[in-house]
Amino acid sequence: MVHIIAQKAVFGGDCIGKIDGKTVFIGAHFHQNRNSQNSPGSDSQTGALPGEELEVEIIASKKDYDRAVVKKILKSSPFRTQPLCPVYGLCGGCNFQYAAYPYQLELKKNIVEDLLTRSLGRDAQLPNIEIVSGPDTEYRSRFQFHAGGLKQRNSDDIVLLKDCPCAVKPLRAFLQSGGLASKANGTAERITVFADEHLIGGDTRDGAEVVTGNKCAGTYAPKVVCAFDSSPICTIKLNGKCIGFDVRGFFQSNMYMLRKTLPLVTKDLHGKRLLDMYGGTGILSLFAAENFESVTIVESDKRSLSFAETNYRNNGINCKLNTYTMRGSEWAQKHLKRRRQKSGRFENMLETEKFDALIIDPPRTGIEKEVADYIAASKPPIIRSLSCDPATHARDLKRLVQAGYTIDSFYLLDFYPHTSHIESLACLVYDDTQAAHKEHTAV
Repeated sequence: MVHIIAQKAVFGGDCIGKIDGKTVFIGAHFHQNRNSQNSPGSDSQTGALPGEELEVEIIASKKDYDRAVVKKILKSSPFRTQPLCPVYGLCGGCNFQYAAYPYQLELKKNIVEDLLTRSLGRDAQLPNIEIVSGPDTEYRSRFQFHAGGLKQRNSDDIVLLKDCPCAVKPLRAFLQSGGLASKANGTAERITVFADEHLIGGDTRDGAEVVTGNKCAGTYAPKVVCAFDSSPICTIKLNGKCIGFDVRGFFQSNMYMLRKTLPLVTKDLHGKRLLDMYGGTGILSLFAAENFESVTIVESDKRSLSFAETNYRNNGINCKLNTYTMRGSEWAQKHLKRRRQKSGRFENMLETEKFDALIIDPPRTGIEKEVADYIAASKPPIIRSLSCDPATHARDLKRLVQAGYTIDSFYLLDFYPHTSHIESLACLVYDDTQAAHKEHTAV
């Protein structure tokens, strides 16, 4: 055991400290199986918070850093709190419940600021980071359950669930009534569940089940869709529009935060042509489409793109819709090749193929190089850049700033309270003066 003082939180939920000048990443040692002798909430199942004095055990030693787990808290942070979930430390879902929620937001903001500083440079003028958050409990609508529960952290063992404080009210009622246990019956390997008080309905033709009017739910009149081996359609009322999606496909889990985020994405978006890159079911561009003559959606998943087309049609969106079922890199390469002049330069793009605005929401790995090259070449005047990984977002923003963009506003979106997960939105505008200056200084 060694003594250490935690200095700051880093992306992923660990804290770092120093031992004899060497950086140590301090994490939590959670249960590996149900027979662990540690009880939930013990020091060995909690992470570190900045300023805490700890006894830790080094579990891995590298050339430039060590990894350690907390064994004993000698001096705790005033922001430390008791985890709200009885299976915290067993369930692999939340990992940040030992910090008071307002402090979680502060730590996440510090993490994002640090990542942006490291990427853009210490002399760069960082944008003001505005935190957008919602309820820290009863917020999550979508879960993937395995055999009646959730997997343990770093294990395939199952934690059986009778409740979850993070689940929305209709889903909590479903869990408390034994609904999950009855549907799993110990045999179903995976059940995808979606619930929301604004859920309109679900397509049950492929073996899914819609649970409504559960008497355990009091006055909430819950609707819960359970998908087994099928891919049923859910339809939800979202900011005045009807949105359909595949329960088993990708869709946001926090409807409260999605409703708050959509106006931030679409504010001041207007023009003739809008590009929605990595567009999914099209809901981001759908809410801006009425301000454009045409919308182009690029999405590699064919089923998601079919939902995008249906959502546009069902909501009476009259602009011209162009859809491409391909990877963003493939689409970008094709368009760069077509637009490239004989000189090999990209600056002069065909006017009929220029976009007035871009919404981009890439996977965790960030914007593909080919897509970044396309953006730098075509220079859409307005960009809304979303990300589910602040490290790759910081990297991508550096590339956009180097291409002449200015970060006009920046939002930390806390879609997943009590976890170390961070989503963010950057609103960028193309700055001709800055671009010319960068080109001049680069010569």
